[in-house]
Amino acid sequence: MSKRKLFISVLLILTLVFILAACDTAKEYTLKISATEGGTVNPKPGPHKYKENTVVDLKVTADEGYEFSKWEGDKVAVVDAEKGEYRIKMDGNKSIKAVFVEITEEPGEPGEPGEPGEPEVKTLIDFEEGIEGWIIDDDMNQGDATFFHDTEKADPEIDSTASLRVEYSLEKGQVVTCYFDNSYNLPHAIYYLRVFVPSDADFGYFRPYIQVVEKDEEGNDTYPLYPKDNVPYLDNINAWRTLEIDMTGIPEDAQIFKIGFQIGGSGERDGTGTFWVDDITYVIPE
Repeated sequence: MSKRKLFISVLLILTLVFILAACDTAKEYTLKISATEGGTVNPKPGPHKYKENTVVDLKVTADEGYEFSKWEGDKVAVVDAEKGEYRIKMDGNKSIKAVFVEITEEPGEPGEPGEPGEPEVKTLIDFEEGIEGWIIDDDMNQGDATFFHDTEKADPEIDSTASLRVEYSLEKGQVVTCYFDNSYNLPHAIYYLRVFVPSDADFGYFRPYIQVVEKDEEGNDTYPLYPKDNVPYLDNINAWRTLEIDMTGIPEDAQIFKIGFQIGGSGERDGTGTFWVDDITYVIPE
């Protein structure tokens, strides 16, 4: 064998060795999984190691008398919420917790949800333990907003003990947009948002919104805000009010992924103020 051929052979072997070594030393991340009482999760609770950028399939199954409520911790993507299928990408160390809640059906006062024959009211968001998950919408926000966990002001009509306080400021014509960072597909239901806007809050309009992913006629993803018509705008009336958004008529394949609020400037002057948000609930009509 000539020296040239020998050199090329050695070079190829060394290159192969380096490639194999690089594969063996690929970065690994740890996924810590936990779950509350009332269900199981696959992979099972505990630490699991995965190669960088691995997409891990997750499956939750509620025990009898329980239902899956949400994921806590790092963001989890929905695959099929009805089947309990989710996934998470391992681009760093992650920690997630599957939360199951007991199904309770308590009879209410006549005419109230919960009465036999009436749809059950389910709580999507409350603020008893904190305000984790609320963020500023970088895509639509123009003004400034800060969030606080307020244990001194809450809605007495629902026996709440804490709320989300939002302090905002915006220049004329700007919009402040904030929402709950939801990582799973919510049901097509009627949503009720409890809010308190004081009389000294300065804004041009105040509206709740729900954003979905739905396909257009060409099959492309679009991200419309609902409601499109009959938007439940709120005046600053210095009292707790319920704003209703009916999502039962949206396209069947639409996935709900944001629920939040927009505060718009008047177009004539700057605006500053504060408002409070309490429980967000929903009803699935029978």
